[in-house]
Amino acid sequence: CALEKLNLASNGLKDEEMVSLANALTNNSSLRSLNLSDNPEISMAGWEALSSVLRNPICVLEELDLSSNYMHGEAVNFISDALINNTALKSLNLSENSINNETINNLRNALVNNTKLRELDLTINHDVTPRGWEAFSAVLQNPNSALEELSLNDNGLNDAIVISLAPLLTNNDKLKELLLDYYCSNITVNGWTAFSRVLCNTSSIMDTFRSNHTLQKLCEEYYRDRLPEDLTSLLRLNRENGKSQSARLKIIKTHFSGSKINLQPFVAMELQVLPHAIAWMGRDGRTSEVNGHVYGF
Repeated sequence: CALEKLNLASNGLKDEEMVSLANALTNNSSLRSLNLSDNPEISMAGWEALSSVLRNPICVLEELDLSSNYMHGEAVNFISDALINNTALKSLNLSENSINNETINNLRNALVNNTKLRELDLTINHDVTPRGWEAFSAVLQNPNSALEELSLNDNGLNDAIVISLAPLLTNNDKLKELLLDYYCSNITVNGWTAFSRVLCNTSSIMDTFRSNHTLQKLCEEYYRDRLPEDLTSLLRLNRENGKSQSARLKIIKTHFSGSKINLQPFVAMELQVLPHAIAWMGRDGRTSEVNGHVYGF
């Protein structure tokens, strides 16, 4: 039997069953998805057994759901340590657990060299303080990170935290979704403005070019209208265009629309570069006109 998906959520599993499962998975090379959510009676011995599976070089698990297990302390550390050398796991759900500052710091350290994990859910881990989230956010600067989706929903993140977090995304070209505030109620316009600056730095043409053209989502779709209009427009622009086109449209909007036209950058440009720059800015004029209407410029 080449079982690829196993759902054991809400089954009242205990350590004995977990150890048996781990033993069964020792030589398994087919299981890709495992759901162990809502089995809060599992304790240290059970999570240690699972970590041994994740450490196994032949482990092919790509999706692991450990949500609603109230894991804390050493239990979370077992999973974090296993991520250091794991090369298979792509999605990990640790929402609704009892992660605190110490364990979130261990998770951050474990992800330093992890180049495979693409989705991480840390929703509802209320024991992490603002200092803990600020320390964890260094993951977003890690050039090795493969994270494309990160959920920090319902953790009480406020303006101070997101203002310190947003600039870390300037050079991040992987993360597409960063969910921060489920109802968009804790973060005010001051916090969201920090993301607008990262998505479109208006200081100069090169700063706009070097802005983040990857991030596409900051909240759940049904609360998107609570975001500032300019931020919604920039996220949509990233979502609907490739990075190069997104950069081009932001430059046109910021530096070459209305009364903002500034030709000085072209005057100072090297002659061999100038024709390419002008061609890049001017290509597909009709499409730009349509996009300009859609994105509000």
